[in-house]
Amino acid sequence: LQRRSLPRWVADRALAASDTDGRAGEGPRSPLEIGLAALWSAVLDQPTVPGNVNFFVLGGDSLRAARLLAQVRAAFGVDVPLGLLYGADGTVAGMARLIEARRAAATPAG
Repeated sequence: LQRRSLPRWVADRALAASDTDGRAGEGPRSPLEIGLAALWSAVLDQPTVPGNVNFFVLGGDSLRAARLLAQVRAAFGVDVPLGLLYGADGTVAGMARLIEARRAAATPAG
C-alpha cells in the first residue's frame, strides 16, 4: 500500500465516477449552476468548480458542507439535505437539479 498516492488514486476514481454525463471538467451551464458554483467556489476556496465533480473530491468536509447548505438556503430559498452531498448528486449540477425540482413542486399549477 502506497499511502502517499492513495488520496490521488481515490480522487481519480471518484472524478471518473462522478462524470455521469461526460462533462466532469466543464463549468456550470445554467444561471442557477453559475450561482451555485460561485457559492461552492467561495466555500471550497477554489477559483473554479467543475459542474459534475463531487463536493468532497473538491476538498469539501462536513463543516464546509454545513456552511454551503446555509448559504444555498439563504441565496435560493431551498433547503438542500446534507445527504445530497454524499451521493452521486453531490455536485453543482446535481444540486441545481434538486433545487429546480423543489421549485417546480412548490409552484402551483395553473
